[in-house]
Amino acid sequence: MKNEQLIVPTIKQKLNFNYDREQSLEILKMNNTELMNRLKQITKGYFEYHWNPYYSYPETQQEYYQQENSLSSDLIFQLQVISLDVNQAHARFIIDSLDDNGFLTLSEKEYCEHLQIDINQWQHLLHELQKLEPTGVFAKNSLDSICIQLEQDSQTFALQILLNHQNELLNQDYISLAKKYHTSIDEIYDALDVIREQSPFPAAQYNSTIEEIIIPDLEIHIHDDKIQVRSIDTAKDILKDFSFQISQDPILKDYFGNASILMEDITKRNKTLLFVMNEIIKIQKDYFLFGAPLKICQMQDIAKNLGINISTISRCVSNKYFLFENKIFSIRNLFRQPTLLEKNKEMIDMIENIITHENKKSPYSDYELFLLLKKKGLHISRRTITKYREKANIPNSFKRKQL
Repeated sequence: MKNEQLIVPTIKQKLNFNYDREQSLEILKMNNTELMNRLKQITKGYFEYHWNPYYSYPETQQEYYQQENSLSSDLIFQLQVISLDVNQAHARFIIDSLDDNGFLTLSEKEYCEHLQIDINQWQHLLHELQKLEPTGVFAKNSLDSICIQLEQDSQTFALQILLNHQNELLNQDYISLAKKYHTSIDEIYDALDVIREQSPFPAAQYNSTIEEIIIPDLEIHIHDDKIQVRSIDTAKDILKDFSFQISQDPILKDYFGNASILMEDITKRNKTLLFVMNEIIKIQKDYFLFGAPLKICQMQDIAKNLGINISTISRCVSNKYFLFENKIFSIRNLFRQPTLLEKNKEMIDMIENIITHENKKSPYSDYELFLLLKKKGLHISRRTITKYREKANIPNSFKRKQL
């Protein structure tokens, strides 16, 4: 048997990887307007790009865009399209209670009293809400926020240092830390770099009012009864238009050493956006072709169909817009949650299907139906299952066995 050598990446290698990954995730979340601002920043303001706003906006568009830069609206949207194990009313109360930094404004005891829950239920609720973005909201303070960010990024070593050695950090006693962990001083410095990269105020991006023309990210049009979608690559267009000047100017070449890295991330971002949008269009094709009402379309369904993480879908559609019939719409508008009536019908159909295929000599009790649905990831009480069964005029297991 051959000896296998386990290669463990150093913190520095992890740091480089995390930097690349974080930049790609950041680019994925940006819309075209934000991308253009980033390109302008990297090229020292050399380029000014003016989007021609000859397209008309729906009446609600301007108001919707002004609300877009709101932490609460962003969190509520994620709450609607991401499946979390939380009571919606409780979650809304906590979101409304956050301050401008995204931090909790009440104590654990006060939240438990307001929501009439115990401490274990509170901790579960908080843990679920901390899965929402930006990472680090729903924290008690800046230190707690940084710890949440480190934990979710699996930066165990950096988290351990921050939690257990604050005196050494304040006194800059890094040699003692290196001795305690039997590691090099460089590894300690790298861990400190990881800590410094986290945002002490993760909701800072929402604390300013942005009013600017929206540059759509995608264009959708109908050709021969077929839906066609393409990326609007404003950043790439600029590079193409100015390629000759760039090749002749050594300063621009230097600037675009950074810009070319950005372009690689933009290419990945555009591919992911097209990938997701095409899946959404499969569900909402009648809306585009015939103006039919939107069908049920949830973020978790898109993630499951494409085999990618739901957080990637969330970043991908956040604050993105598409152009259709000379009007600009938010991609978010294409998602629709099932109504209560639709949810009831879906659940009744599922119960009917299970009962139809059950062993007639040994039919399922309501408790057994509860366990079967739980295995499918559906958390419904036995009492609710009884209500759905009776609503569908299905007898209980004892009577079904007699039949």
